[in-house]
Amino acid sequence: QRFNTLKEKLPDVLDVHSWHEFIKAIMNAGYLSGDLILSGNAIFYTYALYLIAKHRFNASYNENMHLTSLWFFYASLISLYTGSFESTVENHLNTIKSLKTLDEYKEFILSRVNERLTNDYFDITLVGSEGLAVSGRGNNAWNAYVASLNIMNAKILFSKSNLLVSKLFEPGTDGNRKSLEKHHL
Repeated sequence: QRFNTLKEKLPDVLDVHSWHEFIKAIMNAGYLSGDLILSGNAIFYTYALYLIAKHRFNASYNENMHLTSLWFFYASLISLYTGSFESTVENHLNTIKSLKTLDEYKEFILSRVNERLTNDYFDITLVGSEGLAVSGRGNNAWNAYVASLNIMNAKILFSKSNLLVSKLFEPGTDGNRKSLEKHHL
């Protein structure tokens, strides 16, 4: 029976239009380059949620764009899909299985985001040893910060130009250096 379900749903998963819509949601979250994404699992599992919202709950394009962007930003910021994440995914999918409406699905997304991203998270965790206090590549908090700069159309700090941070992620702007180097932002 699982193979029949797979056979039935595979065209939805492989639909190029859906994939492109999903990628736009990731970009809408400020993640304009693969260099900002440290977890391929975050892409895969967020795409699964995107497809569930689209096909099971009939979320509109705009609703799904918003929910997917929010979830991806959240999942990336807190490193949701790194380490031993399998039980978390299983728990999420089991919970989603019991949901009946789009409003319940929205509540599922928002409750998890709000539960984790509290004032204490931003005041303590994000600026502490699990967040922006850690330097170097491989820092999801730093990448979320850069994604936020992209969303806000922020100008490059200490630059006399009007160049936006997001322009550093356009094709052909890297040269021999990575746009993500902190002193470029």
